[in-house]
Amino acid sequence: MKASTILLLAAAIVNAAVVPTAPAPNANAADKRQILGGITSLAGKGGKVPDPAGASPRRVELGSNSTKAGLGQAHPGQKVVKLREGPYSVINMNKMSLTGEAGALWNYPDVGVSKPCEGNCTIIGLQAGLEYPDGTNANIDSGMWLHHMVFLVKGPGRVDATCENHRGVSLPHLDVGATPQTSERLFSSGNERTPLIVPKDVKAGYKINDKDQFAFIVDLMNDNMEDKVVYLTMTYTILDGHPEDYETFRPVWFDVNQCGTSEVPSPQPDGAFTIQSQPWTPTFEGRVLGLAGHLHDGGTNLQVKTQRANVCNSTTTYAGSPEFIPKAGGMGDMGGMEEGEHSDEEAAPAAGESESMPGMDMGGEEEAGHSHGGMARRDGGHGVEHISNMKSCYGMKWGNNEVAGIQDLKKTDTWTIVGHYDYNEHPGAKHGGSDKPANIMGIAIMFVIENL
Repeated sequence: MKASTILLLAAAIVNAAVVPTAPAPNANAADKRQILGGITSLAGKGGKVPDPAGASPRRVELGSNSTKAGLGQAHPGQKVVKLREGPYSVINMNKMSLTGEAGALWNYPDVGVSKPCEGNCTIIGLQAGLEYPDGTNANIDSGMWLHHMVFLVKGPGRVDATCENHRGVSLPHLDVGATPQTSERLFSSGNERTPLIVPKDVKAGYKINDKDQFAFIVDLMNDNMEDKVVYLTMTYTILDGHPEDYETFRPVWFDVNQCGTSEVPSPQPDGAFTIQSQPWTPTFEGRVLGLAGHLHDGGTNLQVKTQRANVCNSTTTYAGSPEFIPKAGGMGDMGGMEEGEHSDEEAAPAAGESESMPGMDMGGEEEAGHSHGGMARRDGGHGVEHISNMKSCYGMKWGNNEVAGIQDLKKTDTWTIVGHYDYNEHPGAKHGGSDKPANIMGIAIMFVIENL
């Protein structure tokens, strides 16, 4: 890493402490720690490494069959491409990260992310994953966690809808050398790996230009007693160029700690409680394709609402499939070790809700450290059930679809998200083997076809 980058990161820590910032009633000291991700590799605490000998190809062409790839039904002329980014070395449970967490690669910025096309193309599907060098899946059952990743796009005309007017430092953007006025958060995933899908009867996509640059913030966890090397995968469904009959959608990122690290302290050690975002008033209008939420272990559901209606209720499913369950006797199965996940929901979808993502399909830290479900290091929880899915809302129908116009984004509306947790129903993660609850999240990402 260049010395200038290190200086920028150091200056940002100071700036974050002295620049008056708006909102974020849930902001906490962990915000300053996100900056440390950029110097992780310098300290020998993991980070991006060369491809191991014999590693599978970095680019895998999957043809046009997005259904087979788990990304929905086909649009005419679509292509499906899996790109393997990294690889990233993740320290083992015997080693501590710069932020004092064992087995963690914490909010590591990667500004060298590949694009699925040369020149222009249109994204109509996305899904994140985690793989070992040989291409096999890396998940809780083998002691690895895609704790979260954030996908940012930097380029001309890119503006983050909900951080654009944030005063002071916006940490996710700073982490990749950008600002909310020069980049936007397009996508995110936790270990639940929820896809974003544009249905085949919706002619809209995210249009990539040749000057756009991709960047990831990568947060991984390793429950094993040896270092691991893994690739973060992104499977793209794309169309060549910018088809004239396809409209453009924009991402809208809701967060209980907006423009920060997304994590907030758990307000209580047990029982039921809620966390809430600040209200957001749109600066543009359009048609909502859909949205999905993200919570940590202990979460039951996340509501997205306006003053007119409850728009979406994104509910959690725990331990929905074997790869989300720690192997018996493994580190993730030990008491005092836990690290969470996200998910789609088990119950039958309600009106306007899907097991993937919205009209598209889609799937996100303070002194207490991370919290999802897996290890004594960050979380030190005690359960072995972790979130494996979160239900999405999609199409033009919502939880209260009798409210006229709720499928539209209007400048007269005020949007809020509320994350519901119940530690009696689902034990939350603990910090560092103690009884102190680990930090938690509340995030939703919505996609809107902007009125132009």
